[in-house]
Amino acid sequence: MMKPKLLYIGAFTGFWISDYYRLDGFRKHFDTMIIDFRAYDYYGFKNIFRKVTKLFDPDIIFINKGDTIDANILEEYKWRKPKMMISIFNGDQRGKAQEYLKRFIVADTLLVNNADKQQWSDYYSYGFKKILEYHTASDIQVFKRYDSDELYDIAFAGGYYGNRFPLSEFRRECIAILANSGFRITIAGNGNWRFPTNNNINYAGMRFGSNFSRFISTAKLSLSISAYDKIKNYTSNRTFNSLATSPCLCHRYDGSESFFNDNENIVFFNDINDIVYKATEMINNKSYRMKLYENSRNLIANKHTYENRAIELKVIYENYLKGST
Repeated sequence: MMKPKLLYIGAFTGFWISDYYRLDGFRKHFDTMIIDFRAYDYYGFKNIFRKVTKLFDPDIIFINKGDTIDANILEEYKWRKPKMMISIFNGDQRGKAQEYLKRFIVADTLLVNNADKQQWSDYYSYGFKKILEYHTASDIQVFKRYDSDELYDIAFAGGYYGNRFPLSEFRRECIAILANSGFRITIAGNGNWRFPTNNNINYAGMRFGSNFSRFISTAKLSLSISAYDKIKNYTSNRTFNSLATSPCLCHRYDGSESFFNDNENIVFFNDINDIVYKATEMINNKSYRMKLYENSRNLIANKHTYENRAIELKVIYENYLKGST
């Protein structure tokens, strides 16, 4: 049986390397062609898009991080049936939702990495046939624990964005109270934290790919705090990558239990009042930490790899064909 043809429009240059990991999963289940939209100006992308769609004739067009693509270019291809055009919309783009979705009304199906049904029901009027959950993932060949001296107690990967994101200040408060409680913390992300001088905090700069896991491996555990609130079942590839690399202490959010089991493959803290207690419990019990990590890595390997997501996409496409005949 021939594989469906998939044209993947993404960002394959710069530091958006998660597209590469997703691409590896797609290639196992689809005949895949890519266009890096960041490599072209408007007319260059328009020309390459026309040529590739004509010669390759894809069954599926999969658009990721495409908010700089002019929708008029994609509109030319919309009416070729039975074809499926998909757009990915992440929860962290919620602030520009209407602007983004209006650009991609040419897509048949919208995939979102959360289950905020109330929010997305408002956008059915834009014309999407389907709005489905489609979550982020990890690559266990890249994201794994590396042999390293555990120089720190806690590693946190993420940025500080001030008022731009609801829980950004909460991230800052959590890290401050942990550092003031004596934990040695290393941070990878933007340099906007501006903590008062604290010898317990180390700045490691930006970390991507295997360097992300090498960074996490320098600590006894990783800390995960989403910058977004009130988004149900939201998933972050940074959290999945952390779970593939280390035992993880994570802020509990709406729908988190849909993916993880507390004290089995992750440890949840509810608020700033219990983060120190939970961190102390993990730091002081190495066998507990290592069992958490064994379980979290197995969870990612079995349910949350990019190949898992490719299989899910193939099912979505097959169901789409059944509904369009």
